[in-house]
Amino acid sequence: MSVHYKFKSALDYDTVTFDGLHISVGDLKTAISQQKRIGKTSDFDLQITNAQTKEVYVDDNTLIPKNTSLLVARVPLSQQPKKQWENSNNQSAVVKDVSVNKGLADLSRMEGSEQDKINAMICQSTFDYDPSNYQKLRGQNQRGVVPANYVCFKCQKRGHWIKDCPIANSSDPVEIRRSSGIPRSFMVPVDGPKAPGAMMTPSGTFAVPAVDQHT
Repeated sequence: MSVHYKFKSALDYDTVTFDGLHISVGDLKTAISQQKRIGKTSDFDLQITNAQTKEVYVDDNTLIPKNTSLLVARVPLSQQPKKQWENSNNQSAVVKDVSVNKGLADLSRMEGSEQDKINAMICQSTFDYDPSNYQKLRGQNQRGVVPANYVCFKCQKRGHWIKDCPIANSSDPVEIRRSSGIPRSFMVPVDGPKAPGAMMTPSGTFAVPAVDQHT
C-alpha cells in the first residue's frame, strides 16, 4: 500500500509504500526524511497536511489511510500547531492564586471555588515545613544577633546559635524525636524535651501524643 506526497514547492508527487492499510504520521515523516535525505534537527519538523481536506496532522500517532494525497512542508518547531493536549495542559496550568495567611486562614470564610480552598488547605498544612523558613549559618558566620528566621539544627528553636544550643551543651543529652506524621490536634504541649515521650513539632515546640498523655 502507499500514500502520495509532495512538498509545496514541488510539481510532482512522490510515493511512500508500506504494509497494511494505514501508516502513522511519525512513520511517514521518517520515510520522507530518508527518501529526501533530510538530516535530523531539533529546529525544524515536517508538517503533514491532507491535500483534499486541508487537515493538518499534528499527532504523530494519527493513522493516514492508503492512497491519501499529502502536502509536506518544513516548519520551525515554534510554528507547529499546538496539540490538543498541550492546549489543555496550558489551561489547567492557569490556577488561581490563593493568598494564605501564615497564621492559619479561616477557610470557611474564604472566597473562591472548592478547589481553591483545597489548594489553600494544602499550602497551609505544609507551611511549617517550607525550606524558606530555615536559614543555615555555619562557623564564623554565627556571631552577633541571631536572625529572626534562623532555626537551630539541634533543637529546631529560634533565638540562639547552634553552638550555644542548651540541649547540645547539656551534660545529660536528650534524644529528640520528631512528630512527623502526627496531626497537631493529636498532640499535647509539654514544657521541654525531657518530658516522657516528648517530640519536637515543626514549629520547634515540644509535645506528646494525646494517647500517651492520658495513659
